[in-house]
Amino acid sequence: MFPEGKQHVMTLHQDTASSHTSEHTVNFLKDQNIKFITPEEYLPTSPDAAPIDFGICRILKRRLQKRQVNLLSGLKRALKDEWRKLEQTTIYKALKS
Repeated sequence: MFPEGKQHVMTLHQDTASSHTSEHTVNFLKDQNIKFITPEEYLPTSPDAAPIDFGICRILKRRLQKRQVNLLSGLKRALKDEWRKLEQTTIYKALKS
């Protein structure tokens, strides 16, 4: 919950998948007054622009490499398990960076 009178402002940051950059999706986001980074503004290889991709995913990848996983279903379970173990402070630090 946010302090009374305070509004939490977020900006949606997607990757350049065609479903995210389609005219239909962009128009929907605009119609819903959702603040988002436009496909033209997106920097696909910038660590500053993608803290989840370059921060959290790197942490999860290192953790998953330590586990013995043979099947896709096992990978999915392991990923969910590691995500649940991830401390919120780690996520905040990645987003803040």
